[in-house]
Amino acid sequence: MLNQKKTERLISFKIPEEMYLRVEKHSNKVGVSVQECILDLLTEQLDNIETYYKMLEIDEDMEKISLVSNDKI
Repeated sequence: MLNQKKTERLISFKIPEEMYLRVEKHSNKVGVSVQECILDLLTEQLDNIETYYKMLEIDEDMEKISLVSNDKI
């Protein structure tokens, strides 16, 4: 398995203005803050990334990447 230093990555997000406005409009209707809506969206995306990462098997030299079967996840 890869050591932690090799697998750490900085992930940054730039939220498109139209997405921000759409979230703001939605949050005003349901009484949830814009920040909470955006945080929920980003959390969902991070969960997806984590799921996809778990599906990959990467060797220590990062030369070979293969898909792991569902029963190993």
